[in-house]
Amino acid sequence: MAVRRHVLWLVVASALLPVACSVSDDGTSRNSGTAAKSASDVAPSTAIAAPSGQEQQRGEKPEPCPDAADGSEEDLDREPSYSADYLHRWTNRRSCPVRLDVLMTRLVRDGACGPDDDIMIGTPLGTSHQVESPARIYGATEGAIDRDAQLPTSASPSGYRQGDYELWMVDADQSALFLVYPDHVERWGLAVPPLTACG
Repeated sequence: MAVRRHVLWLVVASALLPVACSVSDDGTSRNSGTAAKSASDVAPSTAIAAPSGQEQQRGEKPEPCPDAADGSEEDLDREPSYSADYLHRWTNRRSCPVRLDVLMTRLVRDGACGPDDDIMIGTPLGTSHQVESPARIYGATEGAIDRDAQLPTSASPSGYRQGDYELWMVDADQSALFLVYPDHVERWGLAVPPLTACG
C-alpha cells in the first residue's frame, strides 16, 4: 500500500507547529511525530508572507505599501532621516516594510559600532522609539546573543520578519527576544548599559 507524506499545521499556544503525518491510499492517516516547540520543530508562521525577493540596497528606502495608514508603522514618510547604511528593515504580517524608528537591526559586519549586532524596538513593540516610547535594545553587548537557544513554550510570533526568520517574544518577559529560523532559534538578551554610542 503506497503511503504519502504530508505536513499538517496545528495551532498550539498561538504558534503554528508542524506535525508529520502519513496518509495511505485509502485515506487513513497515522501520526509519525508529535508537535514540539524546539529549534528543529518550530517553522515560520504561514500567516506571514515571505519577502518578495526584491532586495533593497543598503540605506535605500523601499516603496511603502500603497494602503499604509497615515502615521502607522508602515508610513515610511513619517520615518526620521537615517544616513547609516548598516540599518536593516523588517516587514510585518502584511509583508509591508516597517519604519526603522519602530524596529531595526544594526549589524556590526555592515559597519555598526559596538561588540555585537543589535535589534532596537519601541516600547511597546510597534511604536516609534524616537517619539512615543523609549527604545529597547537587544544584543549589542558581549554574550547577549545565544545563537543556539531553545524557544520558550510561552513565546509567540510578533508578526515581524526579516528574510527567513521571525521575531518571537514572551509577553510577560521583556528580558529577551527570539529569532526563529527554519532550523534553529537565537535568543537576544536585553542589552546592559553602558552601550557604545554610535555616530
